[in-house]
Amino acid sequence: MIRSCYILLLAFTVSSCSFFTMKEKDLELAKEEYRETLNRSEITAYPLFDTCKETEVADLETQKKCFLEQTSVHIYKYLEKQSLKTDEMIQDTIYLDIEVSKEGKFKLVTISGEENLSEELINLKVLCNEAIETIPELEKPATKNTITASIVFKMPLILKSNSELSE
Repeated sequence: MIRSCYILLLAFTVSSCSFFTMKEKDLELAKEEYRETLNRSEITAYPLFDTCKETEVADLETQKKCFLEQTSVHIYKYLEKQSLKTDEMIQDTIYLDIEVSKEGKFKLVTISGEENLSEELINLKVLCNEAIETIPELEKPATKNTITASIVFKMPLILKSNSELSE
């Protein structure tokens, strides 16, 4: 009887050790949950383009400025090459909500303010999406305490037509 208790106790002790160790799959899941709960305003480094390498050791505001400038320059250059034509005088601003994944991929989430645009500019969303998809690869994605993180930011897109209203 005592012998079977010892065997049972030994079996329980050996098997219970696995309950206290975190499996690699569980560890990855915990890391993923942590990444998802990161407060985006608490990132420690903005995504980094190759042209912004010098800002890697700079303060967060300098990194942000370089990142946003490079992103907007690329989007504006892409849109300038497209044939956006309208008969109306346009001077408006729309806002692009853009996500940068932890892998450094850009994605258009939403466009706000497009409901005020004329039907002639209906394909602007498609063009904005194309522009964002062609943004050059990042040197590094955003980080929070050395853990890669996704961010979403709002970028204003100022629309101004070159044509004048005819009277």
